[in-house]
Amino acid sequence: MIAFTKTALLSVISIITVTTTDAYSTYEAVIVDSLYGNVEIRRSGSLQWISAAPNDALSNNDMIRSSVSSGARLRWPDGSVAFLGENSKLSVNMTRRGVQKSFLMNTTLYSGKSFFIISKLSDSGPFFYGTIYTLSALINPAGGRRTSFELIADPSGASSCIKMVCGSAHIKNIKTNRSLFLKAPLKAIVINKSGSISKLPVLGADLDSMKGWVPSETIESESAAEFAQGKHDRMILSGKMDKKWVVIQFQNESDYKKSLNIGQIISNELAERLRMVDKRIDLVFDPTILTPEDAAVKVKAQFAVTGVLLFFDIVNHAEISANADEYYERSIGKVDLMVQVFDIEEKKTIFQTMASGEHIGKKSFDNSWAAIEKLPFDFKDRRFATSIIGKAADQALDAAVEKLLNGVFER
Repeated sequence: MIAFTKTALLSVISIITVTTTDAYSTYEAVIVDSLYGNVEIRRSGSLQWISAAPNDALSNNDMIRSSVSSGARLRWPDGSVAFLGENSKLSVNMTRRGVQKSFLMNTTLYSGKSFFIISKLSDSGPFFYGTIYTLSALINPAGGRRTSFELIADPSGASSCIKMVCGSAHIKNIKTNRSLFLKAPLKAIVINKSGSISKLPVLGADLDSMKGWVPSETIESESAAEFAQGKHDRMILSGKMDKKWVVIQFQNESDYKKSLNIGQIISNELAERLRMVDKRIDLVFDPTILTPEDAAVKVKAQFAVTGVLLFFDIVNHAEISANADEYYERSIGKVDLMVQVFDIEEKKTIFQTMASGEHIGKKSFDNSWAAIEKLPFDFKDRRFATSIIGKAADQALDAAVEKLLNGVFER
């Protein structure tokens, strides 16, 4: 095994470019670019740990770990990279998608810390980066642009910390499914026991701490990329506010498969609310427009607001008091939306956010699908608007409008 001191490796790594590329490699493995100290790998199906060496290839379900004062730099087939810190353990996963040569790449950080630089996500190449897991959280990098962050995982699974340096990601607490959309320069702390997930700013001390084990040039480069991309997106939007916008019908990927066309209804309501609060934009909703390409042809739109309905359901929940003397049954209306802004001219996603709503009521017939499905899905109808799913949807839509106004249609 080739070994370096930590200082020496940081010097070597800082010479190696970490700029990701849109060109896809032909291999189907994660490469150990460089390492220092004691780093070992364990092959899928084996219980034996063996010493790692530069240019080792990690295949599906292989694991890599580092000891104290040790670390490595890993390179994915799409150009994404990860710096593995000391006392850390990570596994890689590649799942073939369909019959074509296409792979979904997932990663699990079991313990320790890693700094990820995810290349611009795209479904067009043979590789597509999926989800990064810890024992308490999951992280889905947002599409359309590069994303970088430090991930710290408690080995017991008690907590995780995600510090965004560039780009954005959807963060979820595995225990409770509570989620938030995290954009640089913010960090999220996920606590398993309480089921909480909180958002705080990334401070200068956080960046200085990263520079202690990741090359300073890398952190500075990613910070500069975030600033430049944010400025570029604002210039694009501010210069084209007078152009036509279109809201495209949301895809329904929730478990709701009943009679209502909730994707169309949610999309139309979002368009109405955006029109009400910002008169500067020429915004339309047309249920026959299903893709940005349709929008460009049918209504000559330059920007498309698209989205996915991730969760739309009523969840029944029961609990016993701490003294075991009371029993509660509740019904929870819950709605999760992912909203994106797509620049049709430049053919890229320029904004993405998550919006959620939740309302708790007593478990009763009035709070069941059997009762609510008899109501018109209309926010102007008081019966639906005051139902637990109506209130949850209202919260999610209001959150989506607020985030779009603050992040895109800056007033």
